Amino acid sequence: MSMRRMSFHRSNSGMATVLGTLIFVGILFTCAIPFYLRINQANTYYTQVVDEMRRFDEKRGMEDIDVYAFNYTVDQLKVYIKNRCSLEVRIVSIWINTNYSSILENGTILAMGDYTFGPFNVTLPSESGETWDYVIKVMTSRGNVFSSLTNPLLYTEGEGWSGSTALSFNIVIYGPWFYRYVIIITGPNSFYYENQVRIPLFGESTMVKVDVTDLGIHHINITREWQGYKLLINRDYDITVDNPSVWVYASDT
Repeated sequence: MSMRRMSFHRSNSGMATVLGTLIFVGILFTCAIPFYLRINQANTYYTQVVDEMRRFDEKRGMEDIDVYAFNYTVDQLKVYIKNRCSLEVRIVSIWINTNYSSILENGTILAMGDYTFGPFNVTLPSESGETWDYVIKVMTSRGNVFSSLTNPLLYTEGEGWSGSTALSFNIVIYGPWFYRYVIIITGPNSFYYENQVRIPLFGESTMVKVDVTDLGIHHINITREWQGYKLLINRDYDITVDNPSVWVYASDT
């Protein structure tokens, strides 16, 4: 009688141990697996964010634009922007000094494209002889800030606008190195410009910025004068208030 009772007691004790182990393993899996999945998900999300930030920083570093601000009327300015990179650039705001901000809803400029924003109204000095300066900056959606190449624009009451001019030609020449290229520009009011440039390295290009003094039709002649004569550009270009900075591309390849 006593042996049967001892055997039955031992059997119950073994079953309790097995059930306790199963319950413990179940609780462990119930807690550990979701925790592991959560950690794995967090690591995946972190890796994605790091990759996205790296790509964002790369694109931000690639942004390259030229900004030209110029007076459109007596109390209005326009801002011409040339996108010089292979990415689309979205302009989100334009500042004229620190007390003016223009938020742009759709200011996307295509790769290597250009656009003129404005006109923007500005407050002018009221006292005779008083001069105010205007500093123009733009900000892109990637957080880059670019200043106008014509900063600062100056306005003197009774005399008008002065300072840097936004009227210019930006001439880009592609061609073999060591070749000599002659640039001749003629324009209104007997404007005349002549310069000789060379390509620095094989397969590279050179860029020349030429400021002009007046709006209107300008004639540009670009020739290669090295190992033979070759005419690259011989045509008229119009400098206007809507297009104050004209890009000219001459290829000798």
